[in-house]
Amino acid sequence: MDRIHAVAKSYKDGRKIPKLLTFALPSQWFSYDGCLTSREDEIRALGKLLPRARAILQENGVEGGSYVLECTYKWTPDLENFTHPKYKFHAHVHMVAIAPYIHYSKLSEWCQQLMPIGLGRINYQAVKNRRKTAVYVSKYLVKDKVQCRTFGIMRGQSAPPM
Repeated sequence: MDRIHAVAKSYKDGRKIPKLLTFALPSQWFSYDGCLTSREDEIRALGKLLPRARAILQENGVEGGSYVLECTYKWTPDLENFTHPKYKFHAHVHMVAIAPYIHYSKLSEWCQQLMPIGLGRINYQAVKNRRKTAVYVSKYLVKDKVQCRTFGIMRGQSAPPM
């Protein structure tokens, strides 16, 4: 996070404040007996869309950033057949990015840019607080099998001197 804040601070425009972006693979309910998908399947499906998603984000002013993939799930009993619960996985990306300021009149449209490739609407938030950005990503890094990835301008950036 120190690297992202240091690089962002070097800009003189709206990119000097890192942005928190979250976007997801749309999820659907499955019957447990159908077992059509798994957590790993959903993460793989999301991973296949990420190269195009990163390219679209960069075409729309995102310079780069760091992100983690996460997949949560929900389940509910099937009210018609109590022995077979229904469940859904929610594969999504938590990203801290060096991104432009988006005027509120254009924010809704900007947040829809990944929908044509099959991803959901982007949740976009600017945060000045360095601690908040660190907490945002680090709470996902402590989970099992999660890696932090970088792209764009953050690739190959060295950590700033302390």
